[in-house]
Order: sequence, then C-alpha cells, then structure tokens
Amino acid sequence: SSHKMEHKASLYEEATRVPLIICDPDGPRGALNQEHLVCNGIDFYPTICDYAGTDRPDHLTGLSLRPVARGGSPATWRDHVLIESELGYGIRTKDLFYVLYDEGANREQLYDLKKDPGQTRNFIHDAGYEKDLATLRGQIKGYLQER
Repeated sequence: SSHKMEHKASLYEEATRVPLIICDPDGPRGALNQEHLVCNGIDFYPTICDYAGTDRPDHLTGLSLRPVARGGSPATWRDHVLIESELGYGIRTKDLFYVLYDEGANREQLYDLKKDPGQTRNFIHDAGYEKDLATLRGQIKGYLQER
C-alpha cells in the first residue's frame, strides 16, 4: 500500500479521500466525476432531508449533495473540510492538505497536492505558503477550541 501503511490512521489521501456514489433517479444518466469537498458525517443528513422534501434542521452544518448528484455546481460550497483521525487532525482544501498530529517530531505537515499528489514532501517550511499556512493553522485552532 502507499506510504507503507497497513491501516488508515495516518492522514494521507488514500485514507481520507473516500469515493462517494449517489444514484439520483432524476439525475443525469451515466457517471459524473464531481470534485467537491464532502464530509459524509455532516452532509448525509441534509442530503436525505433534501431528497425527502423536508427542511434541514437549523443546527446541522452539512450541505445537501443533491445538486451535485444532479450534475450541478452549488452556488455556495465549503472551501475546506476538517478530517479527524485517532492520531490528529487535518484540513483539506482543493489543493492543500494541512496535518497536525497529536505528537511526534514532524507533527505539523503541509502537502501541496498539485505539486506532490503522492504526499511525499512536507512543504511546511517552504517559502510562499505562509499565508495559506496561517489560515489553515487558524482553522484547526478554531475547531479544537470548539471541542
């Protein structure tokens, strides 16, 4: 397996990017390959509510996947998703993956998935990522303070 790992605790694309298949009876025929940041833990309930024709409860933060399953591109969509693991947390954007493990010498990692889709190089100290890194660190800090 990739990264010589036999389980999915480490925050790599192979463990966190799980394909999702939705069959919308009124959607387009054939396969659609949509690229949206989906969090199945919070997006399934709003999606089910949407298909059932009921209002989504206000306290839910997820988004309905129905427009995506129908081949559309929603007007608003998230620009990042939080990923939790037994070893730490990650923030995934379209092109970047920021990881903060609970411990270890290299507990903070930044991957540029456009330049290095295999996540073989940590960009945490590279010039040009300072603004993105500050944003990602702030997002992780915000999530952890909410707990």
